[in-house]
Amino acid sequence: MPLGNAPNGISLVVLKLTSPDVLPGDPAKMPIVLAHGFFGTGNTRIGPIGHRYFYGVEKTLNAAGHPVLVASVPFAGPVSVRAAKLVRQIRDWDVDKKPIVVAHSMGGLDTRHALTHLGLAGDIAALATVATPHRGSPFADWVLRKFGRTTRGIGNFLRRITGIDLRGSDDLTVEAAEAFNEATPDVAGFPYFSVAAVREREYTFPGLRFSHNIITAAEGDNDGLVGRASAMWGTFLGEWACDHTHSRNQVFREKHPEPTGDVGPLYQQLVDDVETALLSNAAAEESTPH
Repeated sequence: MPLGNAPNGISLVVLKLTSPDVLPGDPAKMPIVLAHGFFGTGNTRIGPIGHRYFYGVEKTLNAAGHPVLVASVPFAGPVSVRAAKLVRQIRDWDVDKKPIVVAHSMGGLDTRHALTHLGLAGDIAALATVATPHRGSPFADWVLRKFGRTTRGIGNFLRRITGIDLRGSDDLTVEAAEAFNEATPDVAGFPYFSVAAVREREYTFPGLRFSHNIITAAEGDNDGLVGRASAMWGTFLGEWACDHTHSRNQVFREKHPEPTGDVGPLYQQLVDDVETALLSNAAAEESTPH
């Protein structure tokens, strides 16, 4: 598919590698939308080679009967662009119940934007975020301070020539998060839930240890990319003992004396906790005199 046109009219064409992935399940079970984060691609496949952003979490949820939609939005685009794509995919999904969106990292910002600005609250039952930088990430600030001019130049060039959009990195800074939160109030009465990921630096994936240092100095406990305090939003359901990559079930190596292992069951527990809360809220509303 054409991704864009160069000023001289030369069109670059590449294969479409991503699309929403649907796992049918029991119509009586709660449907789940998995929304990926920055530089994620949902589920991708090139011939026999496949890559799953959530590394099988969707299979764990589906094995329990849940219909699952693994969304696919522009991998590095701004929140507003990603959110619009997410909304279309959710509304095009034919399920019997309003789904719960379980969003990892930037996917939580996409969904919050969609709820407040695009009317998604009428289409889903709840939002549960996992390691989402609701208040930004100090590491994103550091990257833009050091390399902002270069990355923006490269990004502008790529967007003009190919249509590939890298502007999403600007939405992850602390300053951008403050502006986002002010402009994106929670939808009244809509249920928001969150969990954080936290791992000690020495047990974090080596590629995240430098960023872990920066976030520790600024905010304290973190997962290598997102601080614990930044990940808390709405009803906080606790923290997972893993780094940021592990919180989407990607485990490079885990040498912790008490390893967490497969986080699929943690996602299932999160879904169960959200469902329990929704049922409790519904029962409370029914018992309240009108």
